[in-house]
Amino acid sequence: MKRSVIFDVALRGLAPILSLLALFLLVSAHNAPGGGFVSGLVVAGLFSLFYVAQGRAGLMRIQFVRPVLLVGVGFGVAVISGIVPVFFGGDLLGQEIFTVAIPFFGQVKFPTSLVFDTGILLVVAGSVNEALLALTSRGP
Repeated sequence: MKRSVIFDVALRGLAPILSLLALFLLVSAHNAPGGGFVSGLVVAGLFSLFYVAQGRAGLMRIQFVRPVLLVGVGFGVAVISGIVPVFFGGDLLGQEIFTVAIPFFGQVKFPTSLVFDTGILLVVAGSVNEALLALTSRGP
């Protein structure tokens, strides 16, 4: 596979922008449907761009953990965040909003749905990345 130097350099500038976009979609869309799913798709797209630019070795180099582990942890986080309110007398998938004072930002609201969306982000990004690895693996 022939590598493109121009695409590699463009990806170095594009990767931080796409990462910030995924973070923005995660924290800003928690009150609207699709925050975690859409941000997971952006992260999965970033993984795909790394594969196109640098091949399978480049994709493996940016991974900190196996994608299957991301899927498992994300699913666990999503399920636990949905079940925990039941134990405290709330509804299944109920939402609470916590306000925290952060220096330089003031009062910041953290809804519990942000935890659920983070789990969904991990599930989507991990499953798409695992599918990409499975489709690009060399056979026997």
